[in-house]
Parts: sequence; structure tokens; C-alpha cells
Amino acid sequence: MLVGVKEGGPSRFRVELPQTGAAPRNWDLYETTRELDCQRVMTVPVHDGGAEIELPAEAVFTLVGKM
Repeated sequence: MLVGVKEGGPSRFRVELPQTGAAPRNWDLYETTRELDCQRVMTVPVHDGGAEIELPAEAVFTLVGKM
């Protein structure tokens, strides 16, 4: 699981994690914004050890790995 805060900047960015033997194939993305309260919004595929996600300007996000 990875938790982060986005405080501005580009809406689309890449999250990368070190390669391990048990790396997830997908991440479930949960968002908390002014409109959402820790709501699952999508499943994000992992490519080359990272994933491209898009978030609003201000958001708390949680990525939960799925094997």
C-alpha cells in the first residue's frame, strides 16, 4: 500500500516503486478530495514497475496493490 498527498502540479503523473519479486500487477486507486471520501475510483495497471495516474489538484490518494 502507498499513501500520498497531491498539492498541485500536473494532473497526470507516474508513480514508480523498486522492482521486487512480488510486485503487484495492478493497483486499486482510492481518492479523498472535497467531493470524495476515500472512494475507490479505478484499477491502475502496472507497466515497467510504475503506473500512470491522474488526480485533481488537491487529493489524498491510496494505492493498494493487487497480485
